[in-house]
Amino acid sequence: MGAPQRRRPARRHGRANSDAERRALAKASGRRKGPPPRAPRPGFAVLATDGGSRGNPGPAAIGYELTGADGTILAAHAEPIGVAGANVAEYRALIAGLEHAARLGLDRVDARCDARLVVDHVTGGREPANPRLRELCDRVRDAAERIGTVVVTWVPAESNGRAHALVAEALALDPTVIEPLPPSDPLAEAALHTFMEEMSSRWLGRPATAADVAEGMREFPSDDLEPPEGLFLVAHRNGVAMGCAGLRTAGDGVGEVKRVWVSPASRRQGLGRRLMAQIERHARERGLRELRLDTRSDLVEARRLYESLGYREIEPFGDNPYAGHWFAKRL
Repeated sequence: MGAPQRRRPARRHGRANSDAERRALAKASGRRKGPPPRAPRPGFAVLATDGGSRGNPGPAAIGYELTGADGTILAAHAEPIGVAGANVAEYRALIAGLEHAARLGLDRVDARCDARLVVDHVTGGREPANPRLRELCDRVRDAAERIGTVVVTWVPAESNGRAHALVAEALALDPTVIEPLPPSDPLAEAALHTFMEEMSSRWLGRPATAADVAEGMREFPSDDLEPPEGLFLVAHRNGVAMGCAGLRTAGDGVGEVKRVWVSPASRRQGLGRRLMAQIERHARERGLRELRLDTRSDLVEARRLYESLGYREIEPFGDNPYAGHWFAKRL
């Protein structure tokens, strides 16, 4: 008598009993055969940057875009930077993009720039001869070290369309130029006069007279904002002063921010933030570690601006009899 035959187990609904049936069932259910698709590399992004100016130097702007490994746009930014040359604008765009990448916690960045000179500098192809470009090159390298792995590659301009468009938009949107001027410059004098006129009017509760403004200018001279120790930035549009901000060195790595003002016609347009951003940039370039400022209690909008930029209230300092709040920020 032959060996007993094994009985095939009863078929269960939805289960396969052979390799062929398993393959068919997997195909019908949409299951992939083989390993799953690779996830995007975490911490990696492509950075496209561009800078440009109308004139060399002239009104300038920067733009950059950060794109993740899966094609997601992580950040896109453009802004006017005042008067600058084309190479400075290209450097400033690369620095701003790398600093944004560091803030996002990225640790590998493929940076693409269409300025061959800048790429040659930062990759060590040749050292910058211009002291200003040498300083900017060092800032690029410092920003790259904070990220970890950064590869900077030259690309032709036609391959950098998105960053180029961001720069064009920034130059077209806002014709306001921010540039350093000595307080004795006619445009700077106009800014200081208008600043003092508004401050006096708000303090007195009535329109300030010419005598009121003159008294305020004598009480608060701006000689300490003269270069090279001081700095006075003027924002102007079509020859009209629209805002200003000053910086003076107070010693021991501390700078004081003075005469921050924006014309009522330019408020709520980000001009105050742009002025403060440039003040902070100049302060860092001078090796300052902290900025301080004071403001009056009735200037509520000024206090809100400083708080939103990371300034914190501190103990009183200085001898301004009108000050009601004192702020500081570590750089």
